Formats: sequence, structure tokens, C-alpha cells
Amino acid sequence: KRTLIIAFCVAFASLFHFNMFVEGFIITLSVILLPILLKNYDDLNPIKTAMVTGLVSPLFRAMTLYFESGSFGQAMYLAAPDIVFYYTYGVLYYVFYYRGNKSYTRFFLTVFACDFLSNMTEMSVRTKIIGFSPRMIQGLIIIALMRAAIVLIVTIVQKNYKSFLVREEHEQ
Repeated sequence: KRTLIIAFCVAFASLFHFNMFVEGFIITLSVILLPILLKNYDDLNPIKTAMVTGLVSPLFRAMTLYFESGSFGQAMYLAAPDIVFYYTYGVLYYVFYYRGNKSYTRFFLTVFACDFLSNMTEMSVRTKIIGFSPRMIQGLIIIALMRAAIVLIVTIVQKNYKSFLVREEHEQ
């Protein structure tokens, strides 16, 4: 049930995006939300969660693209590579963070690596591996660093807020 909630939240967050580099490749808020939810629900297997998200989010995106363009084939062509992104993200998150010690440094590096490597994998599918440029790779690194920093800040603020609430409750 929580896995489906995460999948739908991520799918909804993907509506807030902008196109970049190649047709169909989008930069979205969902990649900020996904690691925050994976960290908050750390009892859920990130691979399974990413697989469900990798089905729900692209289908959701394909539906919105279909309503915009009227072409089911074009909508699926643009949305399908998102599946690769989410599957890659889930496996990498599992390998880099889920099974190990859970420090903030490791979390930041994991979120950065998952974001960058998943984007590279998706971009490889979209461009059939021939369309990479140094500018594109540099852009993906900068985007991954910015999103990883935002995720880390939100996670630290969340933890501090929870601690504050516990102290407040204890004092009362």
C-alpha cells in the first residue's frame, strides 16, 4: 500500500518538469521526492518500490502526453525510457545505501550517484548511446548535485523537526 502511495506521489511530482537536452528527457521534482520517501520508509525494499514507480509514473506521464498530443505512439515513445531511470535508481539505491551504514554523507553520495547514473542510463536509451556531449554530462552532474543537496537539506530539516516535536512533547 505504501509502495503504491509513493509511486503515485512520485508520478504526480513528475508533472512539474522542464525539457532538457533531448526530446522526452525531463528534469522533474519527482527525483527529489523519491529518495526522501525511500529514506522515510526505509523498511520498504527500494528495488520493489522503484519497479512499481517505474510503471506508474511513466504510465501517468504517457497519459498526460497523449491528452496533449493525441498520439498514443508518440506518448509511449517519450515516456517509456523513464522506466529505465526508475529501475536503475532503485537498484543503485539498494546497492549503495539500503544495505549499508546510513550516514548523511553516504545518503548524499548515494542520491547524487543514483540521480546521475540513472539519468545517464535513461539518456543512453533515449539517444541510443551516440548522443552524449561533454556539455550534457556536465549538465547532468550539476543537476544531480543540486537535487542531492536539496534532498539532504530536506532530510536534515525533517529530522530536526521531528526531534523538536519529541522535545516539545516531552516538555509538555
